[in-house]
Amino acid sequence: MTAIPSLAESLGVNRIVDGIAVTHPMGAPELSAVEEEIRRVQLFDLALDALKTSVDGPTVFNLDSSN
Repeated sequence: MTAIPSLAESLGVNRIVDGIAVTHPMGAPELSAVEEEIRRVQLFDLALDALKTSVDGPTVFNLDSSN
């Protein structure tokens, strides 16, 4: 999981989960505590789905395209 997917792609990482921000890859401090927890669970589930997905080369997974 990274907030800079282009860097991970350039390193040849196969499964890249797009995080929220460099300082908070799995957090969103501007959200309420409940909303932030929901976002973290969504990112965690996305990361698990990424691990289960067969890929051919670097692939970026993000919340916007997973719905």
